[in-house]
Amino acid sequence: MTLDQAKVLFQSYLSDDYKDIYFCASREDRTAIIPDSYDFRTQYKQCAREIQMQGNCSSSWALAMASMISDRICMITNKTVYVSAQHVISCDTDINEGCKKGYAQRAFDFYSRNKIINESCLPLSQGNYTNCSQKCAETLPDHGRLARICGVDSQEQIKREIILAGPMIASLEIHSDFLSYKSGVYFPDLAQYVYAGSHIVKIIGWGTENGLKYWLIENTWGSDWGENGLAKIGMLDKDDLHISQLSLAAVVEGKREEKKQKTSASKQESAEEANK
Repeated sequence: MTLDQAKVLFQSYLSDDYKDIYFCASREDRTAIIPDSYDFRTQYKQCAREIQMQGNCSSSWALAMASMISDRICMITNKTVYVSAQHVISCDTDINEGCKKGYAQRAFDFYSRNKIINESCLPLSQGNYTNCSQKCAETLPDHGRLARICGVDSQEQIKREIILAGPMIASLEIHSDFLSYKSGVYFPDLAQYVYAGSHIVKIIGWGTENGLKYWLIENTWGSDWGENGLAKIGMLDKDDLHISQLSLAAVVEGKREEKKQKTSASKQESAEEANK
């Protein structure tokens, strides 16, 4: 990929109106220990999927969101899920502009208003648009409810959110040396060319390599790029290439029946404790 070819790919943003994004509920009291390293793929092997290739299409806003929702539904249902990113690329035309430009938050809004289509019915076309009148019977009726989207702006809260609810997405400011990344912990060469715009990636974990802390991210440039499609983004005290400045989570709630069962079980446990 040349510099000129890459210029059109970085028009993907988290939001067009950050005032609409509320902070995620604090999870500090729900888990006491954050491990030194974590990889969602090894913790939830049934949810792992092939690395996607966006092709000549600025669609990381859609691919990363669809992939995050897929992972979070899989966490709840224990079933492998592939949400169609092409559905939102081709059919969400209110604010998003398909392969030209898009906002991850608006992609979530689209998914929450419409039936979620299975990727096997509307597969990724890498720049070719799909006829929105196509009828897809392969929807995901038992995925629960996409409740809302929320933001997190600290390293600790991002880690807690990922452990308890699944991967998140974040934006990266792309330097030209990132195009040729192969392995190791990446810190941008500030002397390299910086593209106007941003790129959306999915955060699936973190760790340490040779004493350097990093975020483990899944990219949308195919498995031949980076470490089989992944990258280790250097973790800084401040602003990890925008990752800890703000990362977004799609809140997926279970079905009402499941909620009632959990509520009843909780009440029964409380009653048993009170009678002891």
